[in-house]
Amino acid sequence: MGADPPPSRGGGDAADASTSSRAASASSSSSSSSSFFSSTAIAGGVSGVAARAVTHPFDTVKTRMQLRGVALASHRHASALAAIASIARLEGIPGFYRGFGAVLTGVPFASGAYFVGYEAARAIAPPSLVGATPSYALAGMVAQALASVVYTPVDVVKERLQAREALGSAGAGASYRGTADAYRTIVKNEVRSISHWSPYDPVAVVNADP
Repeated sequence: MGADPPPSRGGGDAADASTSSRAASASSSSSSSSSFFSSTAIAGGVSGVAARAVTHPFDTVKTRMQLRGVALASHRHASALAAIASIARLEGIPGFYRGFGAVLTGVPFASGAYFVGYEAARAIAPPSLVGATPSYALAGMVAQALASVVYTPVDVVKERLQAREALGSAGAGASYRGTADAYRTIVKNEVRSISHWSPYDPVAVVNADP
């Protein structure tokens, strides 16, 4: 009699195929998620720098106007237009971009963190699970919290450099030779105090004692 044919493994083959399919799907999903967050972080960083490049001159004028009460006499401007004219006359275009080096070193990471935090929070608590309003509110809070970790020290350095010309030797940034030196000096002398300051209070920031 001939040898019996080998037992069929149809069921086993189907199970193996199903397991392989699930593994491939999980791997693809993980890769897709990683790629999504990476592209989101990059897009956020690029858009953040682009936006700051346009708005930085206005931010410099705002900072100078906020310092009007303590600035040198030559930098006490009656209006924003007067401040713009004075900066253009005395410092030229570079004057409007004081502190932009700090923006370049920090804003890409801050903006990237904001976008990643927003998308991650939306994924964890989607509108379909918690409702639209709670989902958007949570996403905004998480995104801003992550971004602020980077924004705060960046704004401290940025605003000190923006205020340097207006305050002269009285300003905390008077001795800084640039963005890198500002970071180095603050870390060396004041690093414990950075988190105590509001980044949007230039008078407190530039006049704070080490």
